[in-house]
Amino acid sequence: MRTPKDLQAHAAKYLRNHFAEALAEPDALSLDWPLHPPTATAAARDISTTQDFIRAWQHWPRQEEVIYETRNWSRAGLGTNDVPTRVALAGAERIAAAAGLMSDYNRALQRAQDIAAIFPDSPDFTHTVRRTYNQWKDLHAYDLRCLGPCLTWLRANPHSGEWERAVPVEGVDGKWIGTHRRLLLSLLAPFGITDLGLRRSDARLRLRYLNHAPALSDIEIPLADAARLFRDTPPRVLIVENKQTFLALPALADASPTTIAILGSGTAAHQLQALSWLHQADITYWGDLDAAGFAILNAVRAHFPHTTSLLMDPATVTEFQHLAVPDPGDGSATLTHLTTEEQRAYRLLFTEGRLRIEQERIPFAYASTQVQREFCPMSKT
Repeated sequence: MRTPKDLQAHAAKYLRNHFAEALAEPDALSLDWPLHPPTATAAARDISTTQDFIRAWQHWPRQEEVIYETRNWSRAGLGTNDVPTRVALAGAERIAAAAGLMSDYNRALQRAQDIAAIFPDSPDFTHTVRRTYNQWKDLHAYDLRCLGPCLTWLRANPHSGEWERAVPVEGVDGKWIGTHRRLLLSLLAPFGITDLGLRRSDARLRLRYLNHAPALSDIEIPLADAARLFRDTPPRVLIVENKQTFLALPALADASPTTIAILGSGTAAHQLQALSWLHQADITYWGDLDAAGFAILNAVRAHFPHTTSLLMDPATVTEFQHLAVPDPGDGSATLTHLTTEEQRAYRLLFTEGRLRIEQERIPFAYASTQVQREFCPMSKT
C-alpha cells in the first residue's frame, strides 16, 4: 500500500529526472502511479492499516486525481468498498506540488525566463533555454551576469577568429568562455551557430595512422604544424570524437590507401578549417549519435562538403537503441548539411525520447567490422 508520503518521494524523483521537460513542455508531463491497494485477505488481516490507507487518500486535496475502484470484500467479512487504486497527476505544476518542490520549480522557471530574455524575440531560443536546464541549473550569479553579454557578442560575431581568452566582452574573465563552451554552443544552436569561431591558444591535433604507419604512428602536434602535413598526397581521414574509440580503431591492411584517424574531441569543425589539405582528402566522420554529434557533423560538412558519415544512420540507431540514455542537448535544431538518412537518424533519436547513443557504447566488434568495410571493402572481415 502506497501512501501520499510515498507519492511525494516518487514525484520528487520523477520531477528531478524530467526537469527540462517540465520547463519546456509543462502541460505534456504526467504521472500515473499505482497505489497497490490490499487484497481482501490482506485487508481482513490488518483492518486498521487498510482503513488508514483509504482515509489518507480520501483526504487528498484534489480528489479528481485519485482513481477509486469498487471492491467486493464480502467473503472476507468487509463488505463492498471504494478503494483507491492509483493517482493521476497532469502537468508539471501539479507534479511539483505533489513532490513538495514548487519553490524549486518556480525558481527554475524564473531563471529560464531571465535567460530567455537575452533574446526575447526568438521562441526557438526560449525553448532551447528550457530544454538545456541541466546545463545552466548550477550557474552562479557571476556566471549568469556573463552569459548574456557573451551570447550577444558571439551571436553578432560568429566567425571572429578571436582568441578564446581575448574576446572583448566587459566584465568576463578570460577562462569563462572556455569553461562554458558547451552551454554557449547549445544556446546558440537556434541561430544556426554550431561553432564559436574562436581560436584556442592550446589548439593541437592528435592523429593516428591506421596503416602505412611510420615509426611514430600516434602523434599530437600543434595545429599550425598539422597544417603543413600531407601537402602532396593527403591520406583518407576518419574523424572520431571520443578518445576510447580513437585508440581502439582497428589497424587496416597496407594494401589500402594511407588512412589516418583524427581525434575531434568536440572541436572538429573549428580546428579542421586550418588544415587546407583536407579539401583534397576523402573524409569520413563518425561521432556520437546525439544532438551534439550531428551538430558537429553538420559543421564539418559545412566546411568540407564532401564529408561522408559512418554509423550515423537510422539502422544504427535502431540496432543500438537499447543502449541509449537521455540526451542533455537540444535535438530540435535545424541542421541543413545533413543527408536525408542522417536527418532521419537525427529525428529518430529526438522522437524516441530525446536519446543519445554514445560512440563508445556501440560494441567494438560491430564497429570494427563497419570500419573495415568502409575503408577496406575488398578485405575479408
